[in-house]
Amino acid sequence: MSRENPIRLFGVATLDFERFLKVLYPPQIGMDGVSTSEEWASVLNIADRFAFTSVRELAIRKLLAVASPVEKVVLGHRFAERRLLIPGYMALVSRYSALSLDEAVCLGMADVVLISQAREAIRDGDYTYSGDVPVESLFAGRLPPPSAPE
Repeated sequence: MSRENPIRLFGVATLDFERFLKVLYPPQIGMDGVSTSEEWASVLNIADRFAFTSVRELAIRKLLAVASPVEKVVLGHRFAERRLLIPGYMALVSRYSALSLDEAVCLGMADVVLISQAREAIRDGDYTYSGDVPVESLFAGRLPPPSAPE
């Protein structure tokens, strides 16, 4: 291993790996330099791929704080993570404004239809949007199974 003969991680983007390394080896204690949802999604991608469980958990916690509802749903599907999907769906179902065209494209047809159906069910009084139970029942077919406690 040298500059002329590096270890290659096929399928790993350099930028994603740099962001992952910032979390593992922060330039200053407590200051990892990773703050946006795009950056934390990169960290989650590498942590998930190489089974860094504690870094994966950290990335999920950070994404819950910084990601938009659409990003939570998209990333929740990509990484089969209910903890991102449920709050993402809750926010999209309960917000006042309709989905934008860009959001609909990101989510895909199945989610757009289910979100519309859930919004109608809430509007018609079939459900309230307080709590996760309506989301879990309305989106049951789109949620991965619950994780086993570690």
